[in-house]
Amino acid sequence: MNTALTLPLAALPEHPEISETISFQLSGLVVVFLVLGSIWFLLEILGKIFALRSKSAASASKTTTIVCPGAPATPAAKPAPSADDALAPELVALIAAAVHLTVGAGHRIVAISPMPHNAHWAMEGRRQIFASHRPR
Repeated sequence: MNTALTLPLAALPEHPEISETISFQLSGLVVVFLVLGSIWFLLEILGKIFALRSKSAASASKTTTIVCPGAPATPAAKPAPSADDALAPELVALIAAAVHLTVGAGHRIVAISPMPHNAHWAMEGRRQIFASHRPR
């Protein structure tokens, strides 16, 4: 009992001529480029939609708050800064430039809170990194 599966032959004959082969390949290329072009067009439309959404969200909220790890999420009433707490103007300018480059123009820094000195998790992370390297 021979139950061989027979598949339908392709659109090309068994021994196609060069013109038939070229037309078959060109029609395949046209189909591929149409599919790729439609995917590109769809992604461009989605990009425009996301750009409009982010612009509307950015215009709704123009204030950016930068919170350091370990600092409270909401800014508390800040007492008058002492000489030790004041940040150097160069550091404030550097942070403002970083915020401008990262989130764009039109934002305002509300507060800059230094990280507490008792950040043991940071020291433990550094210890693990240094311990993972083999000294020479």
